Amino acid sequence: MIRSHTEFSDGLITARSFAAEDPNDIWKGYFDFGLVGVSWDKRCTAISKCKSLSFGSTALITPKTAVSLELLSSHYAIVYDTCHSRSELCNVLEAETETLSSTYERVRSLFWAAVGEANRTTPAKIFIDVSTCPRYLSLGLLREALFSGIVSEVCLGYSEGKYPEATPSYNDLEEISFSDGAFQALPVPGYFGEFEPSKGRLFIVSLGFDGWKTLNLLIRKEPERVLALLASPGGAPDYEERALSANAALFERFGLSSDNVLRATSGDAIEAWRKISEASLEDVEKENIYYLCSGNKPHSIAFALRALSLESPTLLYNSPLKHLPLDIDFNGNFWMYSVKPVAGTVLG
Repeated sequence: MIRSHTEFSDGLITARSFAAEDPNDIWKGYFDFGLVGVSWDKRCTAISKCKSLSFGSTALITPKTAVSLELLSSHYAIVYDTCHSRSELCNVLEAETETLSSTYERVRSLFWAAVGEANRTTPAKIFIDVSTCPRYLSLGLLREALFSGIVSEVCLGYSEGKYPEATPSYNDLEEISFSDGAFQALPVPGYFGEFEPSKGRLFIVSLGFDGWKTLNLLIRKEPERVLALLASPGGAPDYEERALSANAALFERFGLSSDNVLRATSGDAIEAWRKISEASLEDVEKENIYYLCSGNKPHSIAFALRALSLESPTLLYNSPLKHLPLDIDFNGNFWMYSVKPVAGTVLG
Protein backbone atom coordinates (compact mmCIF):
# COMPACT_ATOMS: atom_id res chain seq x y z
CA MET A 1 0.00 0.00 0.00
CA ILE A 2 1.32 3.43 -0.97
CA ARG A 3 1.62 6.08 1.72
CA SER A 4 2.04 9.66 0.46
CA HIS A 5 4.19 11.66 2.85
CA THR A 6 5.53 15.07 1.86
CA GLU A 7 5.23 17.55 -0.98
CA PHE A 8 7.41 20.65 -1.31
CA SER A 9 8.45 23.19 -3.93
CA ASP A 10 11.21 25.77 -3.87
CA GLY A 11 12.75 27.73 -6.70
CA LEU A 12 12.86 25.69 -9.89
CA ILE A 13 12.07 22.32 -8.29
CA THR A 14 9.00 20.53 -6.96
CA ALA A 15 9.03 17.10 -5.30
CA ARG A 16 6.92 14.50 -3.51
CA SER A 17 7.84 11.51 -1.35
CA PHE A 18 6.03 8.19 -1.17
CA ALA A 19 6.59 5.22 1.15
CA ALA A 20 5.50 1.58 1.07
CA GLU A 21 6.33 -1.76 2.63
CA ASP A 22 6.85 -3.29 -0.82
CA PRO A 23 8.98 -1.54 -3.48
CA ASN A 24 6.79 -3.13 -6.15
CA ASP A 25 4.03 -0.71 -5.10
CA ILE A 26 6.03 2.46 -5.82
CA TRP A 27 8.95 1.56 -8.13
CA LYS A 28 7.06 1.08 -11.36
CA GLY A 29 6.67 2.36 -14.89
CA TYR A 30 8.91 2.86 -17.91
CA PHE A 31 12.02 5.02 -17.69
CA ASP A 32 14.26 6.11 -20.53
CA PHE A 33 17.32 5.70 -18.34
CA GLY A 34 18.10 4.01 -15.03
CA LEU A 35 21.10 4.18 -12.70
CA VAL A 36 21.50 1.23 -10.32
CA GLY A 37 24.29 0.25 -7.93
CA VAL A 38 25.45 -3.23 -6.93
CA SER A 39 26.88 -3.85 -3.47
CA TRP A 40 27.41 -6.48 -0.75
CA ASP A 41 24.52 -4.55 0.88
CA LYS A 42 21.38 -6.64 0.26
CA ARG A 43 19.32 -3.51 -0.45
CA CYS A 44 20.76 -3.37 -3.97
CA THR A 45 18.52 -6.32 -4.88
CA ALA A 46 15.26 -4.46 -4.18
CA ILE A 47 14.89 -3.71 -7.88
CA SER A 48 14.39 -7.44 -8.54
CA LYS A 49 11.13 -7.29 -6.56
CA CYS A 50 9.61 -4.71 -8.94
CA LYS A 51 7.66 -6.47 -11.68
CA SER A 52 6.38 -3.36 -13.48
CA LEU A 53 9.68 -1.50 -13.78
CA SER A 54 11.40 -1.26 -17.18
CA PHE A 55 14.02 0.85 -18.94
CA GLY A 56 15.26 1.97 -22.29
CA SER A 57 18.83 1.94 -21.01
CA THR A 58 20.47 1.21 -17.66
CA ALA A 59 23.88 1.90 -16.15
CA LEU A 60 24.76 -0.77 -13.61
CA ILE A 61 27.50 0.36 -11.21
CA THR A 62 29.58 -2.34 -9.54
CA PRO A 63 32.56 -1.74 -7.24
CA LYS A 64 35.96 -2.68 -8.60
CA THR A 65 37.66 -4.78 -5.95
CA ALA A 66 40.52 -7.25 -5.83
CA VAL A 67 38.75 -9.15 -3.06
CA SER A 68 36.52 -12.02 -4.11
CA LEU A 69 33.28 -11.63 -2.19
CA GLU A 70 30.60 -14.29 -2.53
CA LEU A 71 27.90 -11.91 -1.30
CA LEU A 72 28.82 -9.26 -3.88
CA SER A 73 28.84 -11.84 -6.68
CA SER A 74 25.46 -13.19 -5.62
CA HIS A 75 23.89 -9.72 -5.56
CA TYR A 76 25.48 -8.81 -8.90
CA ALA A 77 23.89 -11.83 -10.55
CA ILE A 78 20.43 -10.87 -9.25
CA VAL A 79 20.67 -7.20 -10.22
CA TYR A 80 22.29 -7.87 -13.60
CA ASP A 81 19.63 -10.42 -14.55
CA THR A 82 16.92 -7.93 -13.57
CA CYS A 83 18.39 -4.99 -15.49
CA HIS A 84 19.30 -7.11 -18.50
CA SER A 85 15.81 -8.57 -18.79
CA ARG A 86 13.99 -5.27 -18.32
CA SER A 87 16.22 -2.96 -20.35
CA GLU A 88 16.71 -2.57 -24.05
CA LEU A 89 20.36 -1.86 -23.27
CA CYS A 90 22.24 -2.71 -20.05
CA ASN A 91 25.69 -1.20 -19.46
CA VAL A 92 27.94 -2.45 -16.64
CA LEU A 93 30.46 0.04 -15.23
CA GLU A 94 33.14 -0.82 -12.67
CA ALA A 95 33.69 2.04 -10.23
CA GLU A 96 36.71 2.76 -8.06
CA THR A 97 36.70 5.31 -5.24
CA GLU A 98 39.79 6.98 -6.72
CA THR A 99 38.29 7.36 -10.22
CA LEU A 100 34.66 8.26 -9.60
CA SER A 101 34.98 11.37 -11.79
CA SER A 102 35.73 9.28 -14.87
CA THR A 103 32.91 6.86 -13.96
CA TYR A 104 30.53 9.81 -13.70
CA GLU A 105 31.50 11.01 -17.17
CA ARG A 106 30.64 7.55 -18.52
CA VAL A 107 27.28 7.62 -16.71
CA ARG A 108 26.62 11.10 -18.08
CA SER A 109 27.47 9.95 -21.60
CA LEU A 110 25.10 6.98 -21.33
CA PHE A 111 22.36 9.25 -19.97
CA TRP A 112 22.60 11.62 -22.93
CA ALA A 113 22.73 8.72 -25.38
CA ALA A 114 19.45 7.48 -23.89
CA VAL A 115 17.54 10.78 -23.77
CA GLY A 116 19.20 13.14 -26.22
CA GLU A 117 18.21 11.81 -29.63
CA ALA A 118 17.59 14.61 -32.13
CA ASN A 119 14.07 13.43 -33.05
CA ARG A 120 12.74 13.21 -29.47
CA THR A 121 9.24 14.65 -29.20
CA THR A 122 8.23 13.65 -25.64
CA PRO A 123 9.94 14.41 -22.30
CA ALA A 124 12.11 11.71 -20.74
CA LYS A 125 11.90 10.11 -17.31
CA ILE A 126 14.80 8.61 -15.39
CA PHE A 127 15.08 6.33 -12.37
CA ILE A 128 17.91 6.20 -9.82
CA ASP A 129 18.16 3.59 -7.07
CA VAL A 130 20.18 5.58 -4.54
CA SER A 131 20.24 2.82 -1.90
CA THR A 132 23.77 1.59 -2.69
CA CYS A 133 24.83 3.81 -5.58
CA PRO A 134 27.66 6.27 -4.75
CA ARG A 135 26.22 9.71 -4.02
CA TYR A 136 28.84 11.27 -6.27
CA LEU A 137 27.13 9.53 -9.21
CA SER A 138 23.45 9.61 -8.18
CA LEU A 139 23.34 13.24 -7.07
CA GLY A 140 25.43 14.37 -10.02
CA LEU A 141 22.98 12.69 -12.40
CA LEU A 142 20.01 14.19 -10.51
CA ARG A 143 21.22 17.69 -11.32
CA GLU A 144 22.19 16.82 -14.89
CA ALA A 145 18.72 15.43 -15.57
CA LEU A 146 16.75 18.22 -13.88
CA PHE A 147 18.54 20.93 -15.86
CA SER A 148 18.75 19.02 -19.16
CA GLY A 149 15.60 20.62 -20.52
CA ILE A 150 14.52 17.15 -21.67
CA VAL A 151 13.67 15.27 -18.46
CA SER A 152 10.24 15.87 -16.92
CA GLU A 153 10.71 13.68 -13.84
CA VAL A 154 13.52 12.07 -11.87
CA CYS A 155 12.37 9.22 -9.62
CA LEU A 156 14.75 8.18 -6.87
CA GLY A 157 14.18 4.90 -5.08
CA TYR A 158 15.53 4.19 -1.60
CA SER A 159 15.45 1.09 0.63
CA GLU A 160 15.91 1.65 4.34
CA GLY A 161 18.50 -0.60 5.97
CA LYS A 162 18.77 -2.72 9.09
CA TYR A 163 22.24 -2.02 10.46
CA PRO A 164 24.28 -4.37 12.64
CA GLU A 165 24.96 -3.64 16.28
CA ALA A 166 27.60 -0.99 16.89
CA THR A 167 31.08 -2.11 17.94
CA PRO A 168 33.70 -0.13 19.88
CA SER A 169 35.68 2.14 17.59
CA TYR A 170 38.09 5.07 17.74
CA ASN A 171 38.27 6.70 21.18
CA ASP A 172 35.70 4.17 22.45
CA LEU A 173 32.91 5.75 20.41
CA GLU A 174 30.15 3.30 19.58
CA GLU A 175 29.65 3.38 15.84
CA ILE A 176 29.62 1.47 12.56
CA SER A 177 32.34 2.23 10.05
CA PHE A 178 31.32 1.96 6.41
CA SER A 179 34.75 2.92 5.09
CA ASP A 180 38.47 2.76 5.73
CA GLY A 181 40.85 5.72 5.94
CA ALA A 182 40.21 9.43 6.45
CA PHE A 183 37.43 11.14 4.49
CA GLN A 184 38.24 13.52 1.65
CA ALA A 185 35.46 15.97 0.73
CA LEU A 186 34.85 16.09 -3.03
CA PRO A 187 32.35 18.46 -4.69
CA VAL A 188 29.61 16.48 -6.42
CA PRO A 189 29.59 17.19 -10.19
CA GLY A 190 27.49 20.27 -10.91
CA TYR A 191 27.34 21.43 -7.27
CA PHE A 192 30.56 23.40 -7.11
CA GLY A 193 28.89 26.46 -5.60
CA GLU A 194 30.40 29.90 -5.25
CA PHE A 195 33.44 30.85 -3.20
CA GLU A 196 34.30 34.32 -1.95
CA PRO A 197 37.58 34.53 0.06
CA SER A 198 36.27 37.39 2.21
CA LYS A 199 33.34 35.30 3.50
CA GLY A 200 33.33 32.82 6.38
CA ARG A 201 32.61 29.12 5.96
CA LEU A 202 29.39 27.44 7.06
CA PHE A 203 29.26 23.63 7.06
CA ILE A 204 25.90 21.90 7.44
CA VAL A 205 26.61 18.21 8.01
CA SER A 206 24.22 15.26 8.04
CA LEU A 207 25.03 13.00 10.97
CA GLY A 208 25.74 9.31 10.50
CA PHE A 209 27.62 6.60 12.38
CA ASP A 210 31.11 7.50 11.08
CA GLY A 211 31.41 10.27 13.66
CA TRP A 212 35.13 10.54 14.24
CA LYS A 213 35.95 10.56 10.51
CA THR A 214 33.47 13.40 9.96
CA LEU A 215 35.01 15.28 12.87
CA ASN A 216 38.50 14.79 11.45
CA LEU A 217 37.39 16.20 8.10
CA LEU A 218 35.66 19.22 9.63
CA ILE A 219 38.69 20.09 11.77
CA ARG A 220 40.81 20.14 8.62
CA LYS A 221 38.30 22.45 6.90
CA GLU A 222 38.34 24.95 9.80
CA PRO A 223 34.74 26.22 9.41
CA GLU A 224 33.60 29.36 11.24
CA ARG A 225 30.16 27.85 11.82
CA VAL A 226 28.77 24.29 11.89
CA LEU A 227 25.16 23.10 11.87
CA ALA A 228 23.86 19.53 11.78
CA LEU A 229 21.02 17.53 10.22
CA LEU A 230 19.93 14.52 12.30
CA ALA A 231 17.70 11.61 11.27
CA SER A 232 14.94 11.94 13.87
CA PRO A 233 13.08 9.69 14.15
CA GLY A 234 15.63 7.22 12.84
CA GLY A 235 15.00 4.03 10.89
CA ALA A 236 15.00 2.08 14.19
CA PRO A 237 14.36 3.22 17.80
CA ASP A 238 18.06 3.34 18.74
CA TYR A 239 19.55 4.85 15.56
CA GLU A 240 19.12 8.46 16.65
CA GLU A 241 20.90 7.86 19.95
CA ARG A 242 23.66 5.92 18.20
CA ALA A 243 24.25 8.79 15.76
CA LEU A 244 24.37 11.31 18.61
CA SER A 245 26.82 9.13 20.53
CA ALA A 246 29.04 8.65 17.47
CA ASN A 247 29.13 12.43 16.93
CA ALA A 248 29.49 13.51 20.56
CA ALA A 249 33.08 14.68 20.02
CA LEU A 250 31.96 16.71 17.00
CA PHE A 251 29.30 18.44 19.11
CA GLU A 252 31.88 19.23 21.77
CA ARG A 253 34.55 20.46 19.34
CA PHE A 254 32.22 22.87 17.51
CA GLY A 255 29.97 23.82 20.42
CA LEU A 256 26.79 22.38 18.93
CA SER A 257 23.59 22.40 20.96
CA SER A 258 20.00 21.45 20.14
CA ASP A 259 19.58 24.92 18.59
CA ASN A 260 22.18 23.99 15.97
CA VAL A 261 20.54 20.71 14.94
CA LEU A 262 17.80 20.27 12.36
CA ARG A 263 15.73 17.09 12.67
CA ALA A 264 13.90 15.24 9.91
CA THR A 265 12.50 11.74 9.42
CA SER A 266 15.23 9.30 8.46
CA GLY A 267 13.78 8.14 5.13
CA ASP A 268 11.90 11.22 3.97
CA ALA A 269 14.20 13.25 1.72
CA ILE A 270 11.48 15.75 0.84
CA GLU A 271 10.58 16.42 4.48
CA ALA A 272 14.27 17.04 5.20
CA TRP A 273 14.53 19.40 2.20
CA ARG A 274 11.46 21.31 3.42
CA LYS A 275 12.79 21.65 6.96
CA ILE A 276 16.20 22.87 5.78
CA SER A 277 14.53 25.39 3.47
CA GLU A 278 12.02 26.67 6.02
CA ALA A 279 14.70 27.03 8.70
CA SER A 280 16.79 29.09 6.25
CA LEU A 281 19.82 29.12 8.54
CA GLU A 282 22.33 29.92 5.78
CA ASP A 283 23.61 33.48 5.41
CA VAL A 284 24.37 33.69 1.71
CA GLU A 285 25.64 37.27 1.98
CA LYS A 286 28.25 36.50 4.64
CA GLU A 287 29.12 32.81 4.26
CA ASN A 288 30.45 30.29 1.80
CA ILE A 289 28.01 27.43 2.28
CA TYR A 290 28.91 23.73 2.24
CA TYR A 291 26.59 20.75 2.67
CA LEU A 292 28.54 17.69 3.83
CA CYS A 293 26.90 14.32 3.13
CA SER A 294 27.91 12.22 6.15
CA GLY A 295 24.49 10.81 7.04
CA ASN A 296 21.98 8.70 5.15
CA LYS A 297 21.14 8.88 1.45
CA PRO A 298 17.72 10.62 1.80
CA HIS A 299 19.29 13.50 3.74
CA SER A 300 21.98 13.76 1.06
CA ILE A 301 19.19 14.16 -1.51
CA ALA A 302 17.71 16.90 0.69
CA PHE A 303 21.06 18.71 0.68
CA ALA A 304 21.24 18.39 -3.11
CA LEU A 305 17.77 19.88 -3.59
CA ARG A 306 18.55 22.74 -1.21
CA ALA A 307 21.83 23.42 -3.02
CA LEU A 308 20.02 23.50 -6.37
CA SER A 309 17.39 25.87 -4.99
CA LEU A 310 19.90 28.32 -3.50
CA GLU A 311 22.41 27.86 -6.37
CA SER A 312 25.40 29.17 -4.37
CA PRO A 313 26.19 26.26 -1.94
CA THR A 314 28.72 23.49 -2.54
CA LEU A 315 27.59 19.88 -2.08
CA LEU A 316 30.38 17.65 -0.73
CA TYR A 317 30.71 13.89 -1.06
CA ASN A 318 32.65 12.08 1.67
CA SER A 319 35.18 10.10 -0.33
CA PRO A 320 36.87 7.38 1.77
CA LEU A 321 40.10 5.55 1.05
CA LYS A 322 37.96 2.49 0.42
CA HIS A 323 34.52 1.15 1.30
CA LEU A 324 34.19 -1.69 3.80
CA PRO A 325 31.86 -4.65 3.14
CA LEU A 326 28.88 -4.74 5.49
CA ASP A 327 25.99 -7.19 5.26
CA ILE A 328 23.03 -4.80 5.58
CA ASP A 329 19.49 -6.14 5.23
CA PHE A 330 16.16 -4.48 4.40
CA ASN A 331 14.21 -3.03 7.32
CA GLY A 332 10.91 -3.15 5.42
CA ASN A 333 10.49 0.53 4.45
CA PHE A 334 10.85 1.65 0.84
CA TRP A 335 10.68 5.15 -0.58
CA MET A 336 10.20 6.91 -3.89
CA TYR A 337 11.03 10.59 -4.39
CA SER A 338 9.53 12.18 -7.48
CA VAL A 339 11.46 15.32 -8.43
CA LYS A 340 10.38 17.59 -11.28
CA PRO A 341 11.51 20.89 -12.82
CA VAL A 342 8.77 23.45 -12.21
CA ALA A 343 9.18 24.93 -15.69
CA GLY A 344 8.75 21.58 -17.40
CA THR A 345 10.88 20.80 -20.45
CA VAL A 346 11.62 22.32 -23.85
CA LEU A 347 9.41 19.57 -25.28
CA GLY A 348 6.32 20.75 -23.44
